[in-house]
Amino acid sequence: MTSRIRIQCINKTDRQNPHERIKNVGGVNPDGSRWKQSVDHTIKEIENGVWEFYVEEKRTADVGRASRQAILLSESRTTFHF
Repeated sequence: MTSRIRIQCINKTDRQNPHERIKNVGGVNPDGSRWKQSVDHTIKEIENGVWEFYVEEKRTADVGRASRQAILLSESRTTFHF
C-alpha cells in the first residue's frame, strides 16, 4: 500500500529567483520529525508507488509525475518544473 505524505516546504537552486527550479521537497513525518529529499528521489518514489505526495493551501492537490522535467499538481493544474 502506498503511503501519503504532505509536501510543506521546498528548496530552490536560486532562492531569490522565482523562476528557478525546485531542488528539494520536505515536510513533517507523523512522529513530528522533519524530512527532506531531492526532487529526483521524490519522482522515483512516485514512479515506484512508494509514496503519494500532496500539497495543501486552500485545498488539497495531489502531486503526480507529469514528466521527468515536471510534477503536475492535478487539482490546480499548476506545473512545477525541475
